[in-house]
Amino acid sequence: MGITVRRELLGLYSGCSAFFFIGLFGFTLYRADLVAEIFMHISYYLTIMLMVVWVVHIRWVVNAHGISLAKFFLAHKYGLAFALIITAIIFVSVRVEFKILSDETNLLSVSR
Repeated sequence: MGITVRRELLGLYSGCSAFFFIGLFGFTLYRADLVAEIFMHISYYLTIMLMVVWVVHIRWVVNAHGISLAKFFLAHKYGLAFALIITAIIFVSVRVEFKILSDETNLLSVSR
């Protein structure tokens, strides 16, 4: 697949993703009574879908620019090792009840 085709696919994929999320946002503005239902039942799946979109974008950009991930990791091995060590230290030092991935959404859900 040529670089031009990849860029077109990336643009199409990005546009479809943006259209979906803008449409979902518009729908929640139109039907405000469904916001709580969407938040309670769909937030997890939307977060997973956003992660998949992000991974696909990263993969396409890396492939389109001919970036070697092995060379990238070797060039940044000390920074990546430092980040991994700091992450492990924080994970071990913080009590279980504070280990959450969605601070803002949890605060939003209990605010009035």
